[in-house]
Amino acid sequence: MTPVSLFNESRTITVSTYCGCIAVSFTLFAVHFIYRYWAVCQPKKLKFFKGSNFGLWLLGVFCVAVSWGAFSFFCFPGSLRAQKSFQLVQGA
Repeated sequence: MTPVSLFNESRTITVSTYCGCIAVSFTLFAVHFIYRYWAVCQPKKLKFFKGSNFGLWLLGVFCVAVSWGAFSFFCFPGSLRAQKSFQLVQGA
């Protein structure tokens, strides 16, 4: 591997990881909304957030993050056009 190709791959991995982190925040907002809605309107359903069920909610958040990251990694690889745009922005 040449240093340039290694740099391009690390940039793709970094962007994919960033997409996964954004997915975590969106998904946690959605889970928090569900929790608060059930706490106010249907308190009996809060049992879905207790014990091992809480871990399943976190697993769901993790799965969404991995899917967003994998989607951005495999479906949006870096192109020559994108590389030139990044160089233009960086002033290189």
